[in-house]
Amino acid sequence: MIIDSSIFIAVRCGACSKLETHELSIFRLEKGQYYKVDCLCGSYAFYIKTYDFKNILFKIPCSCCDGEHIFSYRLKDIMGETMHFGPCETTREVILCVGNKTRIEEKVERMNREIDHIMEELGYETYFHNADIMIEGVNRVHKIAEQHNLYCDCGSSEIDMNLFPDRIELRCLKCSSLNVIYAETREDLLNIKNTHAIIMHEKTFACIDAINYRGEINNK
Repeated sequence: MIIDSSIFIAVRCGACSKLETHELSIFRLEKGQYYKVDCLCGSYAFYIKTYDFKNILFKIPCSCCDGEHIFSYRLKDIMGETMHFGPCETTREVILCVGNKTRIEEKVERMNREIDHIMEELGYETYFHNADIMIEGVNRVHKIAEQHNLYCDCGSSEIDMNLFPDRIELRCLKCSSLNVIYAETREDLLNIKNTHAIIMHEKTFACIDAINYRGEINNK
């Protein structure tokens, strides 16, 4: 008799925001120990743990709210024919799918087609060098602004944002300070995702890319 020991999971990476699928054998888990699963972008996608091989716990960093969510399921439920969803507690966006492999693959494919259709309708695919990276980068900049961490030290928080095929340009409407953030590669996106503040300096220019990343974007 062949026993299927695999758990099939789709997780939205907290760093690159891409929905990735993973297949993991429960025999790779150790009781009480977190097992780390990495995203293809190089960041970790989530942790998985069990205490008794009856219940499985997932700990997932969230790109929607920048927090971390924990989901728990009975092993026999997620290895059946059904599919279970784990939403972000703040935005209610689904960041975890676990259960039947065929159903999850169909769900992920459908979600990706919907995203591609929206980008095609808006013309993003042809305008940006990498539309997925650009959209996620813009979302991250918006989130930083919502947290009041985007401002210029001239005293203004009125920052204008313009999008170009390869970059995001931020301009202070008071002193015209300019900050350029490149958004073409996975490295560019990871830098933006790991940035908690964008501080511009009065009447200065900064060009930010993967090489210059320090964790906080400051004009020099």
